[in-house]
Amino acid sequence: MGNTSKLDLAICELFNPKNHGYTHIHDNYMNSYYIIHITVSSNDFFNKPFNLILLNLIQYYFYYRRESIVVHPIIRNYHHILQNINNVKIDIIQKIYMPGGEETVCIKTFWIKLLQRKWKRIYRERIIKIQNLKKPNALFAREITGKS
Repeated sequence: MGNTSKLDLAICELFNPKNHGYTHIHDNYMNSYYIIHITVSSNDFFNKPFNLILLNLIQYYFYYRRESIVVHPIIRNYHHILQNINNVKIDIIQKIYMPGGEETVCIKTFWIKLLQRKWKRIYRERIIKIQNLKKPNALFAREITGKS
């Protein structure tokens, strides 16, 4: 792997040699990486609507699907990935520069989803604990012992 940089916002897509081509010195594993379609500054993210950019990218994918460039050297369900509209989104990414000069990304957005799941579970457990403490038996036990 090459050099890395800070976290950014970007719309990413899977590298496909038929769509993107190779450089003269390319990494053999480029087929399994995501590349940046467009970067988004934080100022633009808060001030501009990205519905048009996302719509253009979706139309771009549908164009390539019609042109039958849906075969990928590694990913067997590449056609289904292109059809899934939810795949086109703004992600938190970390840029990785490959030895051949390619700029690939490591998507970091999934960490937010993991954190959300963890806190939803903690919240549910706390709600259940509060509900149990409100039951008459728990109130009576706390009244007698002074402990919950």
